Order: sequence, then C-alpha cells, then structure tokens
Amino acid sequence: MTAGFLRPGIARASRLGRKWTVLFWLLAAGAASAGTWRYLRSPALLLERFEIEGTRRTRTRDVLAALAPYESRNLLLLNLAPIASAVVKVPWVDRVTVSKELPHALKIMITEKTPIAFCRRGASLFWMDSRGAVVAPFDPRESAGDYPIVTAPDERLPEAAALLASLQRGFPEYASTVSEIWALSSGGFGIMDATLRVPIEVLGSDAPEKIRALFSLKPEMDSRGIVPKSIDLRFDRRVVFSGAFAGGKTI
Repeated sequence: MTAGFLRPGIARASRLGRKWTVLFWLLAAGAASAGTWRYLRSPALLLERFEIEGTRRTRTRDVLAALAPYESRNLLLLNLAPIASAVVKVPWVDRVTVSKELPHALKIMITEKTPIAFCRRGASLFWMDSRGAVVAPFDPRESAGDYPIVTAPDERLPEAAALLASLQRGFPEYASTVSEIWALSSGGFGIMDATLRVPIEVLGSDAPEKIRALFSLKPEMDSRGIVPKSIDLRFDRRVVFSGAFAGGKTI
C-alpha cells in the first residue's frame, strides 16, 4: 500500500474517535449535572431550623412569623436579601445579618433599636427610639425603667428625640432627671425634671448650655426665695421667670 492510499482512512478513523470522545464528555457532563440537580433538590439541603440571636425586646414569635415563608426551602439556593428585608420590619429590629449554616439552618443576628423615651398617644404609651420613630406599644407587664414621656405630634418626634439626645451628651446629670418633654405650640419644647420641678421652655439647639447656666443661678434663686411657675430659656441673653416670689410678689 502506498502512503497516499492510507491517509484518507486514518483521517476518517481520527474524526470518528474525536466524535466518540466529545459524545463521552457530553454524556458525563449531563450525568454530573443531573446528579447535582437531584442533590440540590433533595431533602439533604432543606431549611429546617432558625438560629436567632440578639433578641432582648424583640419577640421571637414575630421573627419566626417573618421567617415562616422560607421554611423548607432549599438552603443552598436561598436568596438571603428578602429574608433580611422581612426580619428588619419586625418591631425593635434595627439591623439584621443573615447567614447560612449548612446543611439545614439559617443564622439570624439581630441588632435592636435603642429606646430613648416613651411617646404618649392618647391614653397609651409607645416606645420611641433615638431617631424619634415609634417602635412598639409599651406593655405594662414589662419594666418601664427611667425613661421620660414625650408628648408631641409625629412630625416633631425626631426633634424631641434630638433634644433629649443633646441633653444626654451635653448635660447628662440633668438628662437623667428629665421626666417629661412636650411640644410647645409657640415653638420649642417644655421640660419637666425632678430637680427644679418647674416647667422649663427651651429650643433644641442650645438647651444643654442654657439649662447648665440656669443651674448656676439656682443658689441665688433659693437665697431670694424665687419660686417660678415656669422658666423660659428660648430667648437670647435673658431668662424669663413666670410665677411668684416668696411673699406673694409676682413677676
């Protein structure tokens, strides 16, 4: 046989071998994909339990209710973003981190909102956070703690929260004695505390500085027998006492 006679046959055999090789790998890849699909859809990766951490005021049953639609889903294929969005809507939840604990668990790490005061709505009290958002109704069965009560329209709650936060930063000794804060129709807020025991009217921006200056006047007020019914600190460079002196003299 000549070399020219053998070459076409060899070429045909090579092409046939390559076809079988490609077919083999395609079948192998298909079998692997089918096996992977069956594994991903098998009970081996179904979500069976939730590990919830960081709850103090947050009710576990509320968190579980938000998580219920995702139970028995495939954990490996589960999108965590909608789960975090559902949990963060639960009262008291400020931030949430969700992670997978293969093969059957989901870990929920919760950071709660920090209460700063109570908000009065009619005859009911609600917890209010440091941003002035109403968090949840107050349950009389739980401890009230030493939180002041804020009475203000919803749109002014953030301003009231900012006022209280500024007092806590700038005059913490006084802030711990505040029992009530209410919005004034003429602007600013009224404050009642356990030290002076008279309403103090302030603007939010300079309240700590002015109240601290007022306390420096207290020895003189006591020595003169000044017992005002209210004190207005909303003006520049003056303090307005409304009420009475000892002995019936009024101002």
